[in-house]
Amino acid sequence: MNEEYRIVICQSCGKKYRIKEPSEKKRYRCIECQSEIIVEPKEKTKKCPFCAEEIKYDAIKCKHCRSFLDGRIQEETKEEGTEQVLEDEKSPEKVVHVEQRKRGGCLTFILISGFIFIPLGIITNLVSESSFREIYPGWPDWMRPINIISGIISFITYIAIWNWKKWGVYLYYQLSVVFSLIQIIPMRNSEYGSAAYIGGIIGFIIWMIIISLLFKKIWKYMT
Repeated sequence: MNEEYRIVICQSCGKKYRIKEPSEKKRYRCIECQSEIIVEPKEKTKKCPFCAEEIKYDAIKCKHCRSFLDGRIQEETKEEGTEQVLEDEKSPEKVVHVEQRKRGGCLTFILISGFIFIPLGIITNLVSESSFREIYPGWPDWMRPINIISGIISFITYIAIWNWKKWGVYLYYQLSVVFSLIQIIPMRNSEYGSAAYIGGIIGFIIWMIIISLLFKKIWKYMT
């Protein structure tokens, strides 16, 4: 039996999809903008047992061959799976599974930790100059306001990443490079010498690799 298809359009972004004609009301999720697409079924019909033309399901007489029907023919139904799929109009052979966006436990923990500790760091720098000097010994006084501004921008970056914004990831990389250099470069003159300097660089590289792998997993969901 040939399956019927219908073209539906996302009202938010305009993307078109080719889907199987539903037998009941269906809800889909656009893979581009994640907006909900509601598809209502066509009027329920059946085939006339005499001429095989489509007629209304409750019809007692075929409008095509004028034959009277002795009884209703049960419409063949196929059990629908729980997973809804959308098929791209331009590539009918390619079925796209609509997935729910997931951050993963590690990235979620990192972001939530940032929501907690970044504001605490900003407040500490604002209210206590001595705490700043204890945390960053040897830093000049003009670095304190820069550190506060960096904290505010970092907090905004974490919010953007939490809300699936790509620009938040770009900004995170830029801040990480700048702020890490500010912290690592003074290590050359610390009491630990080059060991601390090299260790800081290696630690930064390892962290960038880890966070990049976490961002890679969610990149397809970001806008």
